[in-house]
Amino acid sequence: MQVQQNLVYGRSNGGQPLTEDVYSPKKRTKPAPLVFVIHGGGFTSGDKQGTAAYAAALAAAGFVTINLNYSLTSPGYPEQVKEIQRAIQWNVARARKVEGDPRRVGILGFSAGGYLGAMASLLDNEQQHAPRVDAVATLSAPLDLPALDQLLRARLAACGYRSFCPQMPHMPPLGAFGTLFRFLGCPTGKCSSRLISEASPSSHVTARAPAFLLFNSTDELIPSSQPTDMANALRGSGAPVKVVSIAGTAHAAGYVSQVSPAILKFLRKRLGVSTLRVQTGADPSAPSGGITLLVICCALIVAGSLALVLLAVRRRRRDGDRHATASR
Repeated sequence: MQVQQNLVYGRSNGGQPLTEDVYSPKKRTKPAPLVFVIHGGGFTSGDKQGTAAYAAALAAAGFVTINLNYSLTSPGYPEQVKEIQRAIQWNVARARKVEGDPRRVGILGFSAGGYLGAMASLLDNEQQHAPRVDAVATLSAPLDLPALDQLLRARLAACGYRSFCPQMPHMPPLGAFGTLFRFLGCPTGKCSSRLISEASPSSHVTARAPAFLLFNSTDELIPSSQPTDMANALRGSGAPVKVVSIAGTAHAAGYVSQVSPAILKFLRKRLGVSTLRVQTGADPSAPSGGITLLVICCALIVAGSLALVLLAVRRRRRDGDRHATASR
């Protein structure tokens, strides 16, 4: 595997460099799809190092994987979304330099990173001349902000600002709502309905939306209704979507090991990666799947030919022995 670390794909509003790591599989017969990995952290923390192992695993599966950092200032909207769009544009433009295919693009986002990936892909796909994203997988991402705003209002009406609301025991803690609204620039929760709608991925679903795979635990920080609401919007536009619920309270990276096979299957299907591709970490001299089959076939042919030769030799010896016996 080849790794290029801390490439600068742009700069934040404050002039700070925005960096990424690019993981490329060594052996491939044609340009590989690009997959962007976006870490979580409530929009104000986290780093690409937290998703490095998963980015490497995707590269081992045959993708050119771009593991992104983004600015962590508050408020993060809309700047963080624009930074992800910038990363997609920059990497698609230079895809050939890393033997990537700019026509096959996917995103994997954890929690806040899932929100950012969903928003960036939907906004890009709305524009005729922006890079098109084909597939998005999100883990525990806030995707329908108007619905979250309604939940917060209902909770405040029932229990005010108490830390626990007995009338709504399965409601996320107030801190979860606070994180989101700080990202939007209205930490008290008094965002305008226009801002909440504008900043919501569910509001930007069109017929040009990418395929989505949405994961969420049944009783976690992000309400389980979030992926369902987003899926309803996507189905209404005709976009492919699947929702996967995981029993329990785990959030995003907390259940990624359980859903990794489903993520890989989804990305391979939507981006067109063969399961016979050489895997990173294997012996560089080892044959790929197609070559292995050819080697096996050749070996069988050679073995069969040797068997026929040996059989012919044995028959000749047997005939010679019979002839000698008859002569006596």
